[in-house]
Amino acid sequence: MSLSRYLQSPEIISEIAGKDFQAVRELILDKGVAWNKENREERVLIQENLEALGLECSEERIDEVQYNIILHYAEKIFPLSGTPAQLSEFINSKIDTTEAAALLKEASKEHGILVATPHFGGVEFVVPTIASMGLN
Repeated sequence: MSLSRYLQSPEIISEIAGKDFQAVRELILDKGVAWNKENREERVLIQENLEALGLECSEERIDEVQYNIILHYAEKIFPLSGTPAQLSEFINSKIDTTEAAALLKEASKEHGILVATPHFGGVEFVVPTIASMGLN
């Protein structure tokens, strides 16, 4: 089973139900670290990828990569943990959309907008954030 499938299993999803982001983050980190300890072959894959990219591949660097992969899953899974109102509250308290909303509203006066974003993390928040801006 992959880390992704494990962290999105019905058992873990039921454990995060109704929890805030910090609680989801901690639970996903705990579960992800435990999974990584049991699935050491993932370290080899990360090491091979770092070497292929000509990057440092120390044990600490591999730990850092694994940690950040798990954090990515916490962001990805968080929207499944609560209600739309809880997600909206999180977005409104953590993401400042003031400047982006003004730019998008101005740009959309005469034409539709196509938004493209690289996948650097947190992409799960893009659509609900744009929806919270009140654009028509």
